[in-house]
Amino acid sequence: MSRNSLHNIVATSLYTVLIGIVSTVFVPSNAQFIFGFPAFVVLAIAVHAVNASYVAEFGYLTILVFVSVLALSIGVGVVEELLFPGEVSIVLPGIAGTVTFTILLVIVYWLLINANRSERV
Repeated sequence: MSRNSLHNIVATSLYTVLIGIVSTVFVPSNAQFIFGFPAFVVLAIAVHAVNASYVAEFGYLTILVFVSVLALSIGVGVVEELLFPGEVSIVLPGIAGTVTFTILLVIVYWLLINANRSERV
C-alpha cells in the first residue's frame, strides 16, 4: 500500500465521518427515520470520490459543509429566538432541511468535480 493510497483512505474516512455528523444536524429527534437518507448519500459520495480520485474535492466539500451549517445554524437560531421565543418543535422543517441539505451536498460535489474535470483534461 503506497503512502498516497493510505492518505486517500484516511482522508476519505475522516471526511465521511465529519460530513455524516454534520448532515444529520437538522434531523428532528422525533423523525429519526430520515437519518438514513443523508448517511447513504454521504457514503455514496465517499465511494465515488475514492474511485474517481476526487478526494481533494471531497475535502473542499467538507469545508463548505461546515461553513454552511455554521452560518445556517446561527441564522436559524437568531430567527427562532426573534420570531418564536421559547421552545418550538417543528418536525416538517427539520425533515425538509435534512433532505434539502443532502440534495445541495450532491449538487455542490457535482459542481466541484465538474470544475476540476475541465482542469484535468
